[in-house]
Amino acid sequence: MPTNLSQLINIIASKKNTKNYLEIMATDETFFEVNIPEKTAVNPYFNFNKSEPETEHIKCSELVSDIFFNELDQGIKYNLICLNDVHNFEPTLRDFTNSLIHSNKKTIWVINNTLPPDIYSSLKDKKEALKLAKQAGNKQINWCGDLYKLIFTIHDFFPALSYSTIKTANTAQTLVWYGKRVLMPRFDDFEQISRLDYFTLQKHLDLMLFMPQPKALNLIYKSIKPEHFVTT
Repeated sequence: MPTNLSQLINIIASKKNTKNYLEIMATDETFFEVNIPEKTAVNPYFNFNKSEPETEHIKCSELVSDIFFNELDQGIKYNLICLNDVHNFEPTLRDFTNSLIHSNKKTIWVINNTLPPDIYSSLKDKKEALKLAKQAGNKQINWCGDLYKLIFTIHDFFPALSYSTIKTANTAQTLVWYGKRVLMPRFDDFEQISRLDYFTLQKHLDLMLFMPQPKALNLIYKSIKPEHFVTT
């Protein structure tokens, strides 16, 4: 059975001897539970008192992620990066591409909420998603937005990166790491990807590269050796 987000991160961190961690749109339920010596949380509106967890090695930047990356020293590299609960394709794509500058060849990304469980949860606007779901008789949805488009973008435009997706009860998490793939573009059109909808997603679910958690993690373990991790 797949673990929750923080458990998944801790499994990877423990196996790969991860030294530092970056979480974009950090929440207390994930960031507090991650057991990595050096951690950085980024969120313009934390759902916790940022001074509470801060130490010499734990930093909380209450900033829009674009500003955080603009101000971040280019020499800083992260071993493990989580893009958590951003939900929309365009800002998450910016976060992902910005984070590439602060990665090394052994960096692993964990992208949360990459599979909307229904059409309502796939809508770009959260208020509209909740309104339409309520009208349809759904009292609660797990809103994921159109984040799945980022995975299709990685598939078509980032051949130097490998990835796999782990299904959870209501959504999925996608793991990304450096590893060359045979590039066979499905869309080969960035604008087309940006305009995809839930029904088109269903036609191309194979691009998510779903795998059981043990198999997905084994792919990473085989491709990345712990001694290759760096902390700068």
